[in-house]
Order: sequence, then structure tokens, then C-alpha cells
Amino acid sequence: EGNIIANGYRELRKTWKELQSTKRLNSYLMAFFVLNMGIQTVMYLAVTYAKEEIKELDANGQVVPIGDASLIISILLIQLVAVAGAFLFVWLSKRFGNVGALMMGAAAWILLCIGAYSIHWANEFYVLACGVGLVMGGSQALSRSTYSKFLPETIDHASYFAFYDVSYYLSTVLGTLAYGLVYQLTGDLRNTVIIIGSFFIVGLVLLFMVPNREVNVVAAED
Repeated sequence: EGNIIANGYRELRKTWKELQSTKRLNSYLMAFFVLNMGIQTVMYLAVTYAKEEIKELDANGQVVPIGDASLIISILLIQLVAVAGAFLFVWLSKRFGNVGALMMGAAAWILLCIGAYSIHWANEFYVLACGVGLVMGGSQALSRSTYSKFLPETIDHASYFAFYDVSYYLSTVLGTLAYGLVYQLTGDLRNTVIIIGSFFIVGLVLLFMVPNREVNVVAAED
């Protein structure tokens, strides 16, 4: 009932105020926000990067931009390896905890960005795609399950997950915006890998700052 947009805003604002009283959840959400900027930018724009920067040899032995067939192979590799990646992150979370596993994932993303900046050929891109598949699906699923694990005692789970989804899409917009801005200013897609890598570095630092246990603080008044 009432104005849907206004009601939605009020629900998000209420959840935001509640988050201020939960230091661990609030710290984790900040880390997720930055990490997701990097992950979603990779997902949406990896093909654009490959078409501009990755080369292969055609049937005549000429150097040409990577073709659609090679890109399809890369996408299939990501999907297949993602299955193993999901099991890997389950094991890591059991062994080192959810946040520990996510920190390892962030470190892996940093290494993948270094690799993306360095590669030039389709075969190298295949290897990179396998690495992306290994960490992409597992880290995304673990991010969401960690958020649910850190939720305070509440019956209003819908509002908390709505807030999570808003953070998810807002970070996606900001990540791709940063990608486009760097490309616009420098004219070199390889420089966009640097900004994506910086998201994972900052996200890794923020994960280190997530408390091991929940710390309740007094929420700010209006």
C-alpha cells in the first residue's frame, strides 16, 4: 500500500540504521561492496577486454584479434571449472572460515588481474579463464552465505537481503563506471585492469578488518 518507491526507501534506510549497530556485519558489507565492484566488472567486461587486447593466429598463420569461437571456449571453461571452484570454496570455508576463504579468493583475484595485464594470446586467455572460473562462482556464493551467517537476530530477513541486493547492483554500476572512466581517460584497456585490481586490494584489506565476533555499538540517532 502507498507509494512503493517511498516505502522501499524507508525500508532500506531502516535497515541501514540497524546495520550501524552491528560492527561485524557492517564491516563485512563494506568489504563485499568493494570486492563486488571488481567481480562484476570482470564478469560484464572481460569479453570486451579480450576482443581488444587478446590475439590469436588464423588458419593462414596471421595474427588476428581473438574470435568468437575462442571466446565461447573461454566461457565454457569458466562454467566447467566453476563447479570445482564451488567445492574448493566449501572446503576452504570449513578449513579457514568464511572470511578466511574470501580473503584467499580476493588474493587470487589480485593474481588474476596481474595475469590479465600481462597476457596477449588466446592460449594464455584460456588459462586465465580457468582461474576466473575457479574463484568467481565460489566467492560469490560464499559472499552471500557469509552475509546471511552474520545477520543479527531478526524476523525481517527480506529487508536485509534487499539491502544486500541494492549494495550488489550499486557496486556493479560503480565498478563498470570506473572501468569506462579509466578507459576514457587513458585510451588503453590494459589500464582498466589496474583499477579492477585495486578494488580487490582494498577489499582484501577491508576483510582483514572484519571482527571475528559481532560487536554491538550504539546506532546513531536521527
